[in-house]
Amino acid sequence: MLAYKYDIDTKEYLGTQEAQTNPIGGGYLLPAFCTFVEPPTYTEGKIPVYSLNTNKWTVKVDNRGKWQVKLADVTFSKVDYIGKKSGYQVISDEVYEDYQADNDKYKVVDGEFVDISDTEEYRQKKAQEEYERIQSLFMTRSDFFDGLIKAFGIDEDDLLPVLQSILATLPIEEVQKKIAINNFKNALNFYRKHDLFALLSGVTIPISEQLSITIEAEQWDKFFDETNKKNPDAYKELLPKEEE
Repeated sequence: MLAYKYDIDTKEYLGTQEAQTNPIGGGYLLPAFCTFVEPPTYTEGKIPVYSLNTNKWTVKVDNRGKWQVKLADVTFSKVDYIGKKSGYQVISDEVYEDYQADNDKYKVVDGEFVDISDTEEYRQKKAQEEYERIQSLFMTRSDFFDGLIKAFGIDEDDLLPVLQSILATLPIEEVQKKIAINNFKNALNFYRKHDLFALLSGVTIPISEQLSITIEAEQWDKFFDETNKKNPDAYKELLPKEEE
């Protein structure tokens, strides 16, 4: 006769073994940690668990080895128990890896750990992070003027009087103008966040009698970004689109 084995600690179903006949009085001897009660059928991801109190099997979810997130503080661990635990949510390996790559992509909403990447909250946060990243970029003085020479054939001496002329026409305080000129003349590195680039963004810059250019804020962004990536063609980001 078959006996059904269960684990001494978890009481989960382990398989079957043949019960020996009882030489005294007939019948069968029940092996240790076994029952003659047949467990119910179950599918992958579940396991029957035996109850000594009720002498019955209950099929429970078995997520052992999978990742789980503690909803109270968004910390992660591997499931090491059978069944469900309040305050925890089982997640796939893909979701866990996705969260590690981008912590902002998931959030606990109404007691559930969910992907919020299609929300305005997420988009605004990513946009702010990207803005802050770009503003923190800088390049050497040499790289900056190398870019201007490649793009327009103008150098520091060519641009200074143009810059002074533009600043003279702008409705800003004198101290801002002086800081912009100081940044231009004395900075060893040019930072994207310098007031100089805010003042020059979207302003028509006369290069010569035949040529005037307008460099938008997005072009300065890309110029700094590509220069930091060591792209030798970073200067092309300053060119008008039709001249690329």
